[in-house]
Amino acid sequence: MSTRTAVITGASRGIGRAISVELARRDWHVVATARNVADLNDLDVAARVRLDVTDDESVRAAAEQIGAVDAIVNNAGLGLLGPIETTSIDTISELFDVNVLGPIRVVQAFGKALRDSSGTIVNVSSLLGRAAPPLIGPYSASKWALEGLSEAMRHEFGHHGVRVVAVQPGIVATDATALFVATPEMDTPEGAYAALLAHSGSRPPAAVLEPDEVAIAVADALDAAHVPPRLPIGAMAEGIAQLRTGTPDDEAFDAVVREMFAPAGW
Repeated sequence: MSTRTAVITGASRGIGRAISVELARRDWHVVATARNVADLNDLDVAARVRLDVTDDESVRAAAEQIGAVDAIVNNAGLGLLGPIETTSIDTISELFDVNVLGPIRVVQAFGKALRDSSGTIVNVSSLLGRAAPPLIGPYSASKWALEGLSEAMRHEFGHHGVRVVAVQPGIVATDATALFVATPEMDTPEGAYAALLAHSGSRPPAAVLEPDEVAIAVADALDAAHVPPRLPIGAMAEGIAQLRTGTPDDEAFDAVVREMFAPAGW
């Protein structure tokens, strides 16, 4: 019986579910968590615990129930597509509550346990934490924030032997992908973003990853003796990471992003 305990947030579907299955297969003691614990009933893992990353008390109660941990996978997240001008503040606030404040709540609740075990924190970021295409500004901003938090965590927790890695998948074929579909209701009354929305809705996702591919990369990182600070997953994410590194001039990088994600002449 493994003594390595991993806590996965947002384990009811998609990437979180796949990570839970893969780690259990590798003999980790997996604690799968979700806002609705009933959604975890069919997962063959060591434990299923209710944890709502937007609720302070829920996170604290889960940490007390679980106790010692060797790894935290901050996977719970929301997707969002729409122009910054027309996306409501309430919607953006909800996004940041899950994608940014959620991982903070979890790390605060499990921090001592992680320091005691010299464990590992995996923050599930995105290729959109390295590039901010049009119509995905708030979502990209939440992942850029998570990248910054990951960097600070590496300094703070690293002193105590805790490893921190931000994994950056490309587009993943999960239920959340539906949240990245453009609709006419996202535009202004004047139709200021009609061409951009139409272009986004007409472009099929390129190089889509399966959740299992992300799960294997995360499990490999947890099993490895060394983890990199950032881990792009898939050809699209690796390409963006190389482009970001190799194109330090922001205007030149922006031109490439426009060519990839916006209609001609935008």
